Amino acid sequence: EEMLALDKENVAMVAKNDTSALNDLTQLMNNNDMALTYSENALKKLSVNGSKQLSEFVCSLASV
Repeated sequence: EEMLALDKENVAMVAKNDTSALNDLTQLMNNNDMALTYSENALKKLSVNGSKQLSEFVCSLASV
């Protein structure tokens, strides 16, 4: 279910089996535009949440 969410959000390619994973990897390695799209989407989704979590954690330490 989590893997399907990653695929739906276009932050990762999700393969159904080993052969599909190798084919997808080859496709990704040969397509810079596709790789850039996945990278940018992942950064948009993950960096904000990670930064927010880090700042909240630091604030929680400071208030102890």
